[in-house]
Amino acid sequence: MSKVTLIGKSQARMGYTFLYAGDAPECKECKLYRLCHTLREGWTYEVVKVRGVTHTCPVHEDGASVVEVKEL
Repeated sequence: MSKVTLIGKSQARMGYTFLYAGDAPECKECKLYRLCHTLREGWTYEVVKVRGVTHTCPVHEDGASVVEVKEL
């Protein structure tokens, strides 16, 4: 089962894997906080689908893209 989240635009590509390390202090006030941080801290994920939506992000200078990921 996949989960929807946001990752940096430059990382938003099929097959990209990453370790979710938790939120940054800048995330606390973001309106998209609940969407970004649906993952389990310390788990590895793989991008299985990139949706065509990007948002401004206080952490990622190039913005954040909406993606679907699966746990590995």
